Amino acid sequence: MSRCFGLVYRFGLIFMLVIPAGCQTISAQSQTVAALLDKPSVNCRQQLEQALRTLTGGNVTLAQDAFTNAPTLILERAQIMDLNGVVRDGMLLEKPPGFRLWLSGAGCVLENQQTGEQEKLVGCNCRPAK
Repeated sequence: MSRCFGLVYRFGLIFMLVIPAGCQTISAQSQTVAALLDKPSVNCRQQLEQALRTLTGGNVTLAQDAFTNAPTLILERAQIMDLNGVVRDGMLLEKPPGFRLWLSGAGCVLENQQTGEQEKLVGCNCRPAK
């Protein structure tokens, strides 16, 4: 009987230690949600392009509807052309950079999905993505 009690006691302790950790993870994740830009102004677009330049280390050209229909964005690499203007064939082995827009207590946040680096977009209004 003491052996059975010992097993129940041990499983009870493990259960008590695991459940609170799971609850903390859920509450931490619920603080940020995927977001969309809400009627982005010219200033917001400039700030978004600057944030992308900072996160990628290169020049970025965005479509007018970037982050207005989807909370994620994958940047295409510029095509390499030869001196005659013909696109050079070649295989790109690296994964293109991806970005996600989040809405948190701090406002709109742009995140590089590969590195986890983040930039706050103070001049932009965001709404939760559906």
